[in-house]
Amino acid sequence: MPSTKIICIGSPFGDDQFGAWVYDELRAWIDPKSAELIYLDRPGTRLIGALVGVDQLILIDAVKSGAAIGSVLHIEGEAIYRQLARHTSTHGFGVADALKLAERLGQLPPKILLLGVEVGETDTLAPLSNQMRASLPRLLEALHDYAPQRTSSLG
Repeated sequence: MPSTKIICIGSPFGDDQFGAWVYDELRAWIDPKSAELIYLDRPGTRLIGALVGVDQLILIDAVKSGAAIGSVLHIEGEAIYRQLARHTSTHGFGVADALKLAERLGQLPPKILLLGVEVGETDTLAPLSNQMRASLPRLLEALHDYAPQRTSSLG
């Protein structure tokens, strides 16, 4: 089992559907021998169980930071908690809460990266926006340094 795990997080609401959509897109790109790819819909404490045996964790989640919709942010360390706790989560017990609890339980991986994709509307059942879909090449480029991919071509 690979010691790198990529977890795509989302919900069925507006641009927060990005996690499910990008999970499907990434299955063709990520080398399963090098990184395990999973999708969690509003994981809450289930996120903690997904961290077992992981040395490097890459979270992909929709975030709100004020950047242009579809922008990809690279966030590490304590900044992850600040970013994920900044807004009310559609995930209930939020990702930041789960990571803090995992830390307290000694189950937090040594290396964590959040690739946050700036989200638009999240409180409707609207389809995923074109701006979010257009972020895929930027996300693949960001992943290139962290998770081996099946191909060296990103375009």
